[in-house]
Amino acid sequence: QIFGLADRATHLAADSGYYNNPAPFAAILIAGLPLAIHFSIQFLKTETTEQWRLWLLGTWVLALSFGGILLVLKLDSRSAMLSIIMSSSFVLLYHFGAIFKRFFQNPRTRKALLAAAIVIPFIIMIGLFYMRPASATGRLLIWKITLTELVSELPIWGGGLDYFRQFYAQAQADYFASGKGTSAEMLNVAYSPYAFNEYLKILVEQGIIGLILFLLIIGIALRSAAYSLWNKAGENRNLLVGST
Repeated sequence: QIFGLADRATHLAADSGYYNNPAPFAAILIAGLPLAIHFSIQFLKTETTEQWRLWLLGTWVLALSFGGILLVLKLDSRSAMLSIIMSSSFVLLYHFGAIFKRFFQNPRTRKALLAAAIVIPFIIMIGLFYMRPASATGRLLIWKITLTELVSELPIWGGGLDYFRQFYAQAQADYFASGKGTSAEMLNVAYSPYAFNEYLKILVEQGIIGLILFLLIIGIALRSAAYSLWNKAGENRNLLVGST
């Protein structure tokens, strides 16, 4: 698609794989990034009699990873870019956590790190918003209609699988027909089969019960990952990085 050798899935994007939006395609491209970086570092650090093979494999995996990153940058997907930053930081923190611990033990350095952990994500989020403000406000409209029109109808159990894709267009029409929409929001009206927010999508299709169960699973996984990260639990290493 990039070089014109394959047909586009939609006229709205030059390269989006088989999807009509680059975001899902970009998400698939970087899904294995944490494991790729992890194994690359692991291969490059391993000392064996056949060191050159591991070095070659690690370099190859790393090259594929950066190739995926460059393609994601070409796709201009903000969520994928944010995922790259967060997952890569997590993996690097896992492998080089000892250095971070030494810095964190100093009270002055600890305050600087905590301040950076608050300020830097805030700056990144503002930058991602203004990268494509029209698209960002369009997403906000989708989330607003999802909450006010779809979630409010079946808040406990949800509408079932694929409910969002089938009924969002009607919910959007009802929202503007009721006079709730503004003239600025009218500029962002479009058919969208995606919620661009998995938590909202789960809330719409599985209700509050499904969302709570999903958050419990994520919470348990993150708690286990944080514990393993801090205590360097070797037997959970690959599972830990893969759960990023």
